[in-house]
Amino acid sequence: VGRGRQRPNDDEAPIIPVNVFASFLGYYIAEGYCSSRQRGFISLAQTDDGIGSQPPRGFAATMDTSIRALAIAPVAARVRETSGRRCWSFSLTHRGLAEWLTEHCGRRATDKRLPREVFDWPAPAQRALLSALIDGDGSRDANGQIRYGSSSRQLVDDMQQLCVQLGIASSVSPAGRYWSLVIRPE
Repeated sequence: VGRGRQRPNDDEAPIIPVNVFASFLGYYIAEGYCSSRQRGFISLAQTDDGIGSQPPRGFAATMDTSIRALAIAPVAARVRETSGRRCWSFSLTHRGLAEWLTEHCGRRATDKRLPREVFDWPAPAQRALLSALIDGDGSRDANGQIRYGSSSRQLVDDMQQLCVQLGIASSVSPAGRYWSLVIRPE
């Protein structure tokens, strides 16, 4: 193992309480990936409006908290400046979790989806998942409507199914190469 690299610590998918896993999963699906070259490597990224080496702020801070709450491997946090904004990258290495995420959630943006298990989760965990997905790739307009965009039709359909289960009004429409899910205020 190279200097500063994390060593994969397990080949088994870890058992993580659903209330801890829900937010992480939403952030992973919206802003994460598993490396196809480095077995077990999982990374999530998010920009924030902080400066210099200050700790992460906003959604980046929440993402950092969610990945550390898994408590299955050391988490590396790196920050870099991109186009005048800070971009945080949070990573860990765990073979079992990376394999599960790839198998159940997809590898690329175009094939991301929700794992079937989430539709059996309790409502608070489903809401935490939906909230993290929206934090990652959604936006709110002045009327309180939420727009979520994805290049994965399956992911947008899965999110709409989750909204239906939670009693939240939503609609799906094509938006160029992307799909848009509009969630109306409750």
